[in-house]
Amino acid sequence: VIMTVNSLVDDVIKPYFKTPKVTLSEGPSSKPTPRPLDKVYVNLLLVPTHAVNDSLSKAIPEAAGLSGSQHELERFMHAFAKRSEHCQEENIEIAQLFDGSEELMQSDDKKGDSYRVLVTASAGTGKTLTFLQMAAMKWARDGMWPQFTIVVAWPLRRAEVQKARDIVELLQLRHLGITDPCEQRALTLYLRKNPHKLCLILDGADEANLDDCSGYVQGVIRGESLKGCYLILTSRHSNQITDLAVSRPFDKHIEVLGFTQENVCEYVDKVFSLPEHRQKVTEELQTNPQLAALMRTPFFTSAVCDVLRCHNRLPG
Repeated sequence: VIMTVNSLVDDVIKPYFKTPKVTLSEGPSSKPTPRPLDKVYVNLLLVPTHAVNDSLSKAIPEAAGLSGSQHELERFMHAFAKRSEHCQEENIEIAQLFDGSEELMQSDDKKGDSYRVLVTASAGTGKTLTFLQMAAMKWARDGMWPQFTIVVAWPLRRAEVQKARDIVELLQLRHLGITDPCEQRALTLYLRKNPHKLCLILDGADEANLDDCSGYVQGVIRGESLKGCYLILTSRHSNQITDLAVSRPFDKHIEVLGFTQENVCEYVDKVFSLPEHRQKVTEELQTNPQLAALMRTPFFTSAVCDVLRCHNRLPG
């Protein structure tokens, strides 16, 4: 069984997640071009929620009483920037997401339970395209999280995932190309005996009505089915996620805050190949603080770089 599982992981599962790509516009007259994710990837600001709450308590007073004027907008942008600065001391890397989990899982209170991580983020901060895809790629290609034999990442909005009745359907083995019943049984048997060797990443819980998911999927999300596995659940902020976190507290809650100013500069360096083009974009940001603050959201960083590239006819 172990030989079969190792073969399936190396020959089928890892190759599937090894080479995600992002599409970037090269200019007004060019077609968008896919680039390997790692060529444009920049670390996100990932912080425990207690650090976010602390930063908000410091930043919100500065943004209080805004009237919508240009001056007040600048105050808001300044407060937003300070929020990120306060959080940087607590920043963690993706590879550190499970630090401390092994000791917790061996404690009397957690022995045999699942280890569940909730990752929340606002729209455009990179939880899907960068965080989720990069995590799966780093495991498949670079050996990150060696404690796991299998890491799979699927969007929860996919109907087949929502309605999964067992581990074969939840891991989407048919979608991965594992259709042989003997191979499916081997994987199932292995994971039932070694659930701690599985890291399951379910993306976009806000895009699905959890009450409409199958009982099996709800049980996995709540830590009541497939006990002993490691689960990462990503979501935008929503009432159902808040209710879930209250009724079934997660072992760790991480907030994706997007980019720091240093991250923005790193992204610009990766997207624009020529120093003079990078300098032109940097100068544009230095003279427009509102634009610079907007780019702390990765979605807007990519969009602004595309606009500047097209407007100034700067090649990538």
